[in-house]
Amino acid sequence: MGLSIIKKLYDKISANYNPADQFGSISKTHEIALNQFLSEDISNKESLNIVDLGVGDAGFLKKISDKCNNINCIGVDISSGMLRAAQKKIKMRAIHDSAANVHKHLGAKTQDFIISHFICAYVPTKILLEQANRLLDVGGCYSLATTTYSSFPKLREQIENLFSRKSLFAKLVSSFYQSVSKKTSVAADHASLNEDVIHSGFEVVQYKQIQLPVYFNNLEELCIFGSDGTWFLNCLHYKYLPGKLIRMVIKKFLSWIYTFPLEDHHCIEIMLVKKL
Repeated sequence: MGLSIIKKLYDKISANYNPADQFGSISKTHEIALNQFLSEDISNKESLNIVDLGVGDAGFLKKISDKCNNINCIGVDISSGMLRAAQKKIKMRAIHDSAANVHKHLGAKTQDFIISHFICAYVPTKILLEQANRLLDVGGCYSLATTTYSSFPKLREQIENLFSRKSLFAKLVSSFYQSVSKKTSVAADHASLNEDVIHSGFEVVQYKQIQLPVYFNNLEELCIFGSDGTWFLNCLHYKYLPGKLIRMVIKKFLSWIYTFPLEDHHCIEIMLVKKL
């Protein structure tokens, strides 16, 4: 999915970001990540330089600012709409760019604390770790939160059950699913995420996995969660294809695959790591 498309999607969503937290995925993650941060000595520094990669509406930065004094905040986001929403919540320097390009804007070893929550679907985890390692001085900390492919097992199972069929529809769904999987860079599971962290020059200080139940009464609720809530946003738009057409086709596919009501769970990895 092209960067310009992602920008437009998040600019639109920035006006109402509430569906993302429909089942507590954002608020529960913020609660755990904040407690992880506050339990470390770094949170007591007299002056703290913080960069949030994919700052969104600055919900997490606001929670930190409410607990800590003398913090210097920088928010990085590809969406100008999100940056405007963030600056209404907190005083911060805004960088309108991808998290993958933050090295173009900030010097090495200039930051104490880096944040990246729920952007691994758009920027590979290894690149985020490289950026965090560059920005942090030794002993600096990085809060990383991401879904993995352990999420939504029942949703995936029903799609994968089609793969054994020989119909044209099954082939189309299989092709689409494989395409989405290839361009979605979230980790497969905790073990692979932990391996990437260690190989990037960090040690895991604190770790928590949460599994939140999700429930959809009908197809419309699932689509709102995936699109307006952003959790399946990377599946919904392709370069050179009209967004409305893609949404219509996917919605039709899903209506043939799923039976409602539908229950599943959202698996989220929340880590606080320290640069060695």
